[in-house]
Amino acid sequence: MFRGQAFDTFKLMIAAVIAVAILGILLGILGGITPQVGDPGNLIKQQLGKGYQLPGIVYASQQKANFKAGTRIRSDAFSDVLGGTGEVKFYCNERLAAGSSPRCQVTGGTARSGISFTADFDEDIFVCCESDELCNIGVGDEPYQGGDGTGKILPC
Repeated sequence: MFRGQAFDTFKLMIAAVIAVAILGILLGILGGITPQVGDPGNLIKQQLGKGYQLPGIVYASQQKANFKAGTRIRSDAFSDVLGGTGEVKFYCNERLAAGSSPRCQVTGGTARSGISFTADFDEDIFVCCESDELCNIGVGDEPYQGGDGTGKILPC
């Protein structure tokens, strides 16, 4: 039985419709995937809880924190995690704190210290407690400024 050009065209058209349907399904799935970012305050509390229990180890957040321009995080916001007596010090990665308009700035003295942000960005959080009385919080892409580990952000 001989089939003409119309039959081949019909098969091609069916294949194209199926391909477009599959593409639509894939784009729907991929569009629903969101980057792993979280609230900085909650991520800091999670890492502080770990660091407070086991001092001397640098803990990194499992997802990036979403920092918003104009926000400030104060050290006293974490006193409940540190048993009410611990001190928190903040550190910004050199890349975030450098230049004429730094995106990350440590503010205030030790008792009322905090960290403020002048731009929207997503970055990692690192926590290292030296003891149960002093914990350090670093914002940046790694706990050290240099790839060779010479420019430490966190003192422990």
